[in-house]
Amino acid sequence: MARTTLYKKWQEKLGRAKKEFATLGGNLTLHRREGHIALKYYDTDIVKAFPDGSIVLNSGGYRTVRTKGWMNEHLPFGYHVYAEKSVWWIRKGYREKPVLFQDGIRIGPRGAIHNARGPSLKSLQKLKKQVDEFSTAFVEKMFKGEIAAPGNADCWYCLMKTQDGQTLGDSSPYSRTDHLLSHLKDKYYVPSLLYNALKEIGYVSDVESRIWAWPLAKYWGNQEVGNFSYLLEGAKTRYTCALRRYLYRRLEISANPVAFQRRK
Repeated sequence: MARTTLYKKWQEKLGRAKKEFATLGGNLTLHRREGHIALKYYDTDIVKAFPDGSIVLNSGGYRTVRTKGWMNEHLPFGYHVYAEKSVWWIRKGYREKPVLFQDGIRIGPRGAIHNARGPSLKSLQKLKKQVDEFSTAFVEKMFKGEIAAPGNADCWYCLMKTQDGQTLGDSSPYSRTDHLLSHLKDKYYVPSLLYNALKEIGYVSDVESRIWAWPLAKYWGNQEVGNFSYLLEGAKTRYTCALRRYLYRRLEISANPVAFQRRK
């Protein structure tokens, strides 16, 4: 008896009427794509199922508990994506050796895990430490008034935007990580980088989070903002977490869940 593949299951769910998509709830939708069917979570196709039975996984940079959970819920029996010390792994059963997770990793028709090439565990841990130290130092400098407001002297990949609102760095696969790695190496605290991180998490435009925008007004807007000293440590923590999260996503480092993470 032939096994039922994930592609066949999803094909049945979409129906013989060839519906283009189906809503599953929890910000999950199923979409019929050219040559495959995709499970979409927010804006990312996190699981792709193909007619030959193969499956491709992609976090889209959002390596969160919820993203991982939805992947595991739809993976074939025996496969499991898990995080250990902020690094994602995938394994087939508990007797098989785990494989370092990479976006685009593929489970073949016969169950083998492919496309597992990427940075070593040691290099990922080193990079994570570098990001953590950079983020902490950046925010400390800002709250000492040592970081100027974003301006034309900033890194253009961080400063410039495309017509659809993406940064120049995010819009190009070739520059998406290179310029960020150079900032970490040179300890180049680009004001636009922090601003982009805060905007992405909602501290700039989200009404509910504007209470946390007071440091921008004080240090970059030269405005009198009143006495927010009782919020100082909380603001530092949130800004540091926002910058870490922003860099983790683009450098494909798994993030431990934090209270300030909007997408879980």
